[in-house]
Amino acid sequence: MRSLRLGAALRAARTRAGLSQKALAARLGYERSSIAHVERGDQRPPEEFWSRADVVCRAEGQLLAAYRQHLSSRAERRRPPFDTFAVPAAEEDETDRRDLLKCLRTAGIVVAGWPLAPSALAETRRVTLDEVEHVRRAAQLYRAAIYQHGATVELQRGLTALLDRTTALLSEVNGPGQRSELLDVLADTAGVAGYASRDRGQVERAHHFYVLGLQASRSAEDPVLARYLLVRLAGLYLELTQPREVLTCLDSAERVGTPTHAEKSNLLMLRAWALAQSGEAQEVHRAVGRAEEEMSRVGDQRDDVVERERRHVSPAELFSLTGASYVELARREPRHAREAARRLVMALGSRGPEYARNATLDVVSLAEAHLRGGDLDAARHFAHRAETAARTTTSRRVHRRLGELRQGLRLRQA
Repeated sequence: MRSLRLGAALRAARTRAGLSQKALAARLGYERSSIAHVERGDQRPPEEFWSRADVVCRAEGQLLAAYRQHLSSRAERRRPPFDTFAVPAAEEDETDRRDLLKCLRTAGIVVAGWPLAPSALAETRRVTLDEVEHVRRAAQLYRAAIYQHGATVELQRGLTALLDRTTALLSEVNGPGQRSELLDVLADTAGVAGYASRDRGQVERAHHFYVLGLQASRSAEDPVLARYLLVRLAGLYLELTQPREVLTCLDSAERVGTPTHAEKSNLLMLRAWALAQSGEAQEVHRAVGRAEEEMSRVGDQRDDVVERERRHVSPAELFSLTGASYVELARREPRHAREAARRLVMALGSRGPEYARNATLDVVSLAEAHLRGGDLDAARHFAHRAETAARTTTSRRVHRRLGELRQGLRLRQA
């Protein structure tokens, strides 16, 4: 059945936002023809598309709600009679949403320093150093799981429970030292939850988690963590193709305390990508050169980098992000495709097995680089390699990127 109502909703939201089909496609990372097909009702892209389109068109949740209503009506028509035990996916989503809002509300109250009524939390406990360390380590394990395999619904629920537990511990502390440490843990956990939401294409949720993390890091007076979360928020805006917002976040991060060489390198990598989205090739070259210079200055300081930041100050990440920047430039000027491919090959040569998901994304980017450069045989080769690698990941981001790659190959072959 053609999705005519969904397409009409997208067209109306796009028009209200003053965007052409080409402009919207560029912001979402799709081809203009794909937007036209969706608006005609010929294609029904996944939820991540509608979530991102909702943000870009400033539709205030209307596009995402229309998509979910469409899914619910289809499920209702297909549901067999007397199926009294199955829980509809929409109902599960609503339950998760309520749990998320309760978690964010409660955590926000505690971060602000307000006391909680005893009944507001299901469980309270006396705080020990072991409990604080356990929560910190759990957040690190969740982060590692996303890097290797991608986020899942179960992982997100685990993170929500971990935030609830941290909030409960935070409500019990009396001394400023322990409070500051727990605020730091809560901010870091919120950042991981934001990253998980990004991986599953849940833009609004990711934004909520990052804001909570920034509030907690400010209360903890931790400039290093605040910079880290601002940079991760910039990454969210990169995925939404909003370079102006990316640069705003990066400028803010640079003004919080004094970034290290490692942090400066990571800031410059993301700045290069945002500049590439704006088509500023010369500025991209400068930013990439400065990122490489700052990375060369890290040296022996790499061992002092906290665990959550190590992935972002590695040669693999340097080549991955700068390679993605040149892929972006190759959308406009194919001559940049060769440099993009060179950097992505170097990124893949530096990846360890613990970053399997990220390596798969690099392979997708490598296929895109060859596609933009006009080498269809190489593009198909790496697309097949990415398809094989994606079988071991649960990342929606990986599968969304693969879908866009397949579509690009079909259009070139047509």
